[in-house]
Amino acid sequence: MIPAALPWVASLRVVQVHRLLDPEVLARRMKLEADAELCPLCVARPVRVRSTGLCRVCHLRELAERHREAIDELEAQRELWTARQQLKRGRDRGSGAEVEDRAGE
Repeated sequence: MIPAALPWVASLRVVQVHRLLDPEVLARRMKLEADAELCPLCVARPVRVRSTGLCRVCHLRELAERHREAIDELEAQRELWTARQQLKRGRDRGSGAEVEDRAGE
């Protein structure tokens, strides 16, 4: 079994070692590689993910970055909620003027 994470050239080597090389599959794969557009981010690999127009590596890196941004947004939202809770608790205790003075600095 050939690991899916291997690039096609490396997987070809594995296939050759196991003597499972199909010349037709090889010819089709080489034609696809020659005709493929290159990824606009890395300009090193052909586009593999149609929805983003990126190669698989760049697609996954961008996806990871978007997830990191979402985590940062959630953390910032929690900080905002905490600050609002502190302000409200201060007002409820009757010391709202002191809290507002500190917030204005």
